[in-house]
Amino acid sequence: MWVILILSFTSVYSLRFCVNCRYSIISEDVQFSKCSFFPKEVDKVTGIKSDDYSYCDTARNLEHMCGEEGFFFKSRDVLQKYKREVDTPPNF
Repeated sequence: MWVILILSFTSVYSLRFCVNCRYSIISEDVQFSKCSFFPKEVDKVTGIKSDDYSYCDTARNLEHMCGEEGFFFKSRDVLQKYKREVDTPPNF
């Protein structure tokens, strides 16, 4: 039983790729995709985020950001499922 639990955790855990994350801004060359969760600058007075974001690669290599584990990862699928539920009118 523990083996199945560990294997299922490993398979879910390994799916945390930036291209599958709702925060990623995919560019033509995927290596240069950016993460909208980590703006490069935030105005200290107004709190407004800059339009320039850190690269996904940078965020995954730094532990105080997403780190190797993808700590702030949120699946695009969850967002799409929610959107479908909200946009679909109820059947009467």
